[in-house]
Amino acid sequence: MDRNAADIARRAAAQLGPNDRRFLQAVDHALAGPADGPPQRYVGLEAVVAVASLVVAAASLAWSVWQGLQQRKSDEAMARLIDTLRAQLTQPPGVPAAERERVIEHVARETAAIADRSGEAPS
Repeated sequence: MDRNAADIARRAAAQLGPNDRRFLQAVDHALAGPADGPPQRYVGLEAVVAVASLVVAAASLAWSVWQGLQQRKSDEAMARLIDTLRAQLTQPPGVPAAERERVIEHVARETAAIADRSGEAPS
């Protein structure tokens, strides 16, 4: 995974669950890549793992979309990014729609912040 996308995922996770160590660990596990399943410490925490996986998928997609939107005005790019995330990210089982929207909004904001920091913001 692209370093910027991983940074976006970690930053969004820190905002979405700042006091939930299990959630932050689940995001790190999802960033590490596929394995034979969740580590034992996550058994019974399917919703946490599902949201963490959603954060990582959203971050990866967001960074890819953002790079393609570099020629657009910033406000237009943000709206397009959010629309694309909504259209392309599936609703994970056990994750409420409101939580999915919250993830999308945080990931979009973190994508813009990382892009600004790295100088890759749309002009």
